[in-house]
Amino acid sequence: MKKIKSYLFVLMSLLTIVSGMQSNTNATSNNSGPTYHMQYMHNPVDNYIYIFEAAIADGTIDELYAYEAIVYYNHLSPQGVITFVERGNIPSYVDDLIAVGKLPQGYIVGSGNGTTSTPPVEQTTPTTPLIPTTPADPTPSLDESKAGIYVVVNEAVKSYETYNKEAVVDTWVIGTQVDVKGLMSNGYYKVVKAEKEQYIDKGNLVPLDKYEAAWEETERVDSTCGKAGSVTYLNTISSETKTEALAPLEHDYKLIDQIAPTCTEKGLKTFECSACGDKKSEETLATGHTGLVCQSCEQIIILGKAMSPVVAITCGVASLGLLGVIAFFLSKKFR
Repeated sequence: MKKIKSYLFVLMSLLTIVSGMQSNTNATSNNSGPTYHMQYMHNPVDNYIYIFEAAIADGTIDELYAYEAIVYYNHLSPQGVITFVERGNIPSYVDDLIAVGKLPQGYIVGSGNGTTSTPPVEQTTPTTPLIPTTPADPTPSLDESKAGIYVVVNEAVKSYETYNKEAVVDTWVIGTQVDVKGLMSNGYYKVVKAEKEQYIDKGNLVPLDKYEAAWEETERVDSTCGKAGSVTYLNTISSETKTEALAPLEHDYKLIDQIAPTCTEKGLKTFECSACGDKKSEETLATGHTGLVCQSCEQIIILGKAMSPVVAITCGVASLGLLGVIAFFLSKKFR
C-alpha cells in the first residue's frame, strides 16, 4: 500500500512538471495571453523541493513521507537536500538526514556549515527527474545508542506494529514513561511493551532527564502555622501541570505572661506564636506546703493542715489542758 502511494505521488509530480512545461510553452507561443512560470532548479531532481513544499502545505503528504522519499528514492541532490532544509522544511528529521549521510556531519541549520543559498532559478524546460523503481535501503537501521527511558509528551500518541506506520497497536497517555530500545533511521523509536515491539514517532518522546528538567514553578502558596501551602509547576515540553503540597508550619510559641503558683493555688503561663500571633495558656500545679512551718505561706502545718501560729498555739494549749484534766481524773480513779 505504501509503495502504491509512493508511485501515485511520483506520477502526480511528473504530471505537475509536464503541466508546467506545457503552460510555459503556451505562454511563449502566445505573448498576448496569460503567462505561467514554474521555477526549475539547475539539477532537475531538485524540482522536488517545490513539489514537496506544495504537497506538505496542502496535506497531500507529511514530513515523514518527504524524508523517506529523499532517503529511499534520492529525490533531491546533496545540494537540494541542504536547500530544502534551509527553507525550513522537515526540521524534525535533520539529525536523521545527517545520520544516513544526506547532510554533512556536524551540519546545523542556518550555521553556514553547508551551502545555504538557493541555486539560481531558470525559466527553462527541465529534464524529467530520474525516479528509482526500488528504495535504496528498504530497511531503516537501528541506533541503539538512543536507548533509555523516555516520556510521552503529546496527547493520545499512537504506536504502530511496524516502522512503516502500519497497524496501530496502542495509544499512549501524556506523561507515560517508555522503555526505548533505539531510534530507527526513519525517525521512529522502537519500544517494547508486554514483550511486543512497537514504534512511536520520535516527535512524541523525550528522554526522561530532559523531561524532568523542563518543570518550571509557576505559582506558590506559602504554608502558614497549621495550614499547608502548595507549589504549581508547568512542563515547558509537554504543557502538563502539577501541584505539590507543602507541609504546614509549626507554631513558634514564646512565653509572654506568667502567674506563679502558690502553696494552694495553681499558676498560669501564657504563650504567643511569633509567626501568626496565636495564643495558648497552660496551668502549673500548686507547690504544696513544705516543712512544719511552710516557707511559702509561713503557716504551721499540723497533720497536713495549715494553721496560723495563733490558732496553732491556742489549739495546743487547749489540747494540753484537756490532756491534764484527763490525766487528773484517771489518777483519782486508779489510786
